[in-house]
Amino acid sequence: MALAFLMVVCGALEFAIVYTIRPLGARGVSWPISLVGIIACIMEFCGFFPVPFEIIKRRGRLVGFDFTFLAIDWMGAFFSLMSLAAQLEFDVLFGSLYAASAIIEIAMVASHLVWRYRTRHIRRRAEEHGKIFDDSQEGQEWQSKGIDLEERLCMCIQKRKKCDLEENASNAECNSDHQNDKSSSYELRTSCQSLLFEK
Repeated sequence: MALAFLMVVCGALEFAIVYTIRPLGARGVSWPISLVGIIACIMEFCGFFPVPFEIIKRRGRLVGFDFTFLAIDWMGAFFSLMSLAAQLEFDVLFGSLYAASAIIEIAMVASHLVWRYRTRHIRRRAEEHGKIFDDSQEGQEWQSKGIDLEERLCMCIQKRKKCDLEENASNAECNSDHQNDKSSSYELRTSCQSLLFEK
């Protein structure tokens, strides 16, 4: 039911975009098509943005992606790029999008294949004990040596906030001391003036 609803929504959205932009393109207005391409680029790279962090954390392992989906998506990007290359005028914006998508997906698969090669002995020893890589102690120790960039970034942000709070507290203390010094100086000057008047 949810899939059917999603298909209807996507189909209606595509229908609306095509029949809204096509008349504008016939009149020579090209910015709506460029806008669609820019939004597509932004959404594409937002979807791929967390992937490098996870790959570095897991030392090259790709988790959470279906390789059948990646193969189908890569073929879609590749053949779309070839269709643009066959046209009389190459669309740089959409061509760059398709090329970048294909390159990123190839890099993701290559990273996972390298991971499998590096961990082949660990996985074989785990299978001999009737375990998988994630359940074996050796695999967990090997995997724990990855670099968690997200955690380090959060630590840097928290450290920066702490430094800012300490700096603000220090500035407030300095201002308070300065005000106290001014108040003491004013009281001393007032007392001296009162003594002079008494004399």
